[in-house]
Amino acid sequence: MYKFLQKLRKLMVIILYDLFKLCKIDNQKIVLYSPSNTFLKGNLFYIKEACRDKKVYTFYKNKNIIKFVYMCATAKLIITDDFAPTLYPLKIRKKTKFIQVWHASGAFKCVGKARGDISKKTISHKNYTDVLVSSTGIIDDYTRAFAISKDKIKAIGTIKTDFFFNEEKLKHYHKIFLDKYKVGNKKVLLYAPTFRGAGIKSAYYKDMLDLDVLKKKLGDEYIILFKMHPFIKQENKERNGIYYLDNDMEIDYILPFISLLITDYSSIIFDGILLSKPTIFYIPDLEEYQNKRGFFYPFDDYAYGNVTTNIDELIGAIKKPVINKEKMLKLKEKHLNMCDGKVLQRFIDDYLK
Repeated sequence: MYKFLQKLRKLMVIILYDLFKLCKIDNQKIVLYSPSNTFLKGNLFYIKEACRDKKVYTFYKNKNIIKFVYMCATAKLIITDDFAPTLYPLKIRKKTKFIQVWHASGAFKCVGKARGDISKKTISHKNYTDVLVSSTGIIDDYTRAFAISKDKIKAIGTIKTDFFFNEEKLKHYHKIFLDKYKVGNKKVLLYAPTFRGAGIKSAYYKDMLDLDVLKKKLGDEYIILFKMHPFIKQENKERNGIYYLDNDMEIDYILPFISLLITDYSSIIFDGILLSKPTIFYIPDLEEYQNKRGFFYPFDDYAYGNVTTNIDELIGAIKKPVINKEKMLKLKEKHLNMCDGKVLQRFIDDYLK
């Protein structure tokens, strides 16, 4: 019944798509769809850079539905980077590939049908032709998450992580970073928690850390950057040595240059692993989050840095961060073994030639 209602809500989209299927597929046409954003970033940004000789059409959450469906119905490739409910009721044409280039690496907090809620009863995710993941070690996890056959999961790596291996680009953005945040000899902490709630419409930030108190106790030796999950809007501003970063800020251009990462259940930890960043897990609500959302594996498997539950523990960990290098290496081997700086080239070879 739930699946029927999902399709009923998208009846106009289904009718339009079936109508436009009468038109011929253009083998040079590519649709890039970022349903959670208003501009291209991450994997889709780099894909577009590689598609200069193709007809590329980009769509976001505020899209013209008729144009969007027409382009999808006549495209050779439809590529998305997140939950895309508009497309799930469609029976994708046989000569079209519907590719999920998921925006994050690894398998940390549960997504899709791996979650223990109503998502198990939906049609969501099931019509992908290809799902690209960061490692051979998590193929089974995404097979379960999206309820699709294992042969559709392609472990080519996460495209956006190529940036971390590009010395020229790193040098360029490092200079911007130093100038923008007036770093000098100070240590830079990045606090990047994930959202709470079921998804983009219900997402909220759970304020469990008083950054003003944290900054006061740490003193002028530290600069704090605060980046919420992209689902949560935040004004870009600076106050008392704390920089509040808005949704337009691409976190990948900051991560390589920070001194310390503080997070909770965000898959940003996998970027931290690639960069060998000291990481602190600040998790006052672990039990609640675990019951509501859950993880692919026990939380302790992911905790390669200090685990803290209050501000005093957090301050102690900041001053003496500890990395479990053996656990970090195991996580890298399992979740990131295809992130080697050559991911975009593999994508080009597989889909753009």
